[in-house]
Amino acid sequence: MTKPLNSLCDLQIKNAKPEGNDTLLCDGGGLYVRIRGKNSKSFIFIYSDSVTKKRCKQTLGKYPNLSLRDARALRETLTNNVISTIPCHISNAIANKSLNFEDVARDYIENKDILQSSKSDELVRLEKYVFPSLGGVNIDEFTPALVSHVLEQVIARGYKETASRIASSIVSIFNDATCRGLIEMNALTPLKSVYKSPKSTPFLTIKWRELRTFFQTLGSADLLPITRCLIEFQFHTITRPIEAASARWADIDLEQRIWTIPSKSKNELKHKIMLSQQTVNILSTIKSLIGDKHEFVFPNQGRNRNGHMSSQTVNAVLKRIGYQGRFHGHGTRSLASTTLNEFGVNYDHIEKSLGHIEQNDSRRAYNRAEYIHQRRDLMDFWSTFLVQQAGSTLPCWERY
Repeated sequence: MTKPLNSLCDLQIKNAKPEGNDTLLCDGGGLYVRIRGKNSKSFIFIYSDSVTKKRCKQTLGKYPNLSLRDARALRETLTNNVISTIPCHISNAIANKSLNFEDVARDYIENKDILQSSKSDELVRLEKYVFPSLGGVNIDEFTPALVSHVLEQVIARGYKETASRIASSIVSIFNDATCRGLIEMNALTPLKSVYKSPKSTPFLTIKWRELRTFFQTLGSADLLPITRCLIEFQFHTITRPIEAASARWADIDLEQRIWTIPSKSKNELKHKIMLSQQTVNILSTIKSLIGDKHEFVFPNQGRNRNGHMSSQTVNAVLKRIGYQGRFHGHGTRSLASTTLNEFGVNYDHIEKSLGHIEQNDSRRAYNRAEYIHQRRDLMDFWSTFLVQQAGSTLPCWERY
């Protein structure tokens, strides 16, 4: 039952004794007296944020320094703020003229409809490069020149792509602030066109006719068994380096021979990879070498035993065996795509196997085919082709 407003009187609060670690006396409308310890009493306001829908708590002040009458007046003000489309802590900041960039940015990112990992990545960039110098600056004081000064420092360190991502984040944060009435207009819009992402260059790769020499060189290299398994796994699954390195046993169905990579955002579909018999052999080899009790198929071999191997592991090996400047870890996908296209494999089947998103809006809307059986044939063909090209070089499932 909802407690009626103004249920408490001053005498009740004065004589109240704690009944545990934290005792709450309700005055109604979200206003409570919290008793902590023997004599510590304070007013708190508990509410459900109209934007985030989260249960929030705000301390109003200590009793009797803050009187019951004044606490009720604060409750009225805060209740009006709760009804608005702006979170209460932001409304309070506006009233106190303390609307700093870090608070606004964190609030915006927290409420974005994206995966938690993506939120973390965006927040880490701001925490590392922006918050230290601009986090405490009021958003009304932001200018393109002010932000550019920070971005130029990031670029000077060689992180042009990072600077572009930060610029995009800041512009989006201020667009949101404009729509919510926190500022009158977004003066930072030009940043997005000035700090564009650098043009991508194709990843270095080799031609399929060079595979035999490559596998011979790789076969003679002194590698940890798990590292060799990772390289072959990436080749046979045609996955990105980070996808292969961070593969989880929980996502792999050996019985159905399907590996399901979770989507990166709520708007993307999960990427299903058909596993050839050769890939299953690699996974069986890993089980015999280190077991499958670890969360990741390729556990980190360094200090972080709970993590997975680095996505740069394959690149490090390629550099060590003499392929620096000739073959990149991500180039295994280019190699597979080029080779399969040369052999006349259906384009749609290749793109689906690579996990590429259809660029044509109409086709993406209407063609939702998974091509499961065709992709199984494709992966079987590709794995058999790789083994043939390796020649006398033993694959990991025969080596270990």
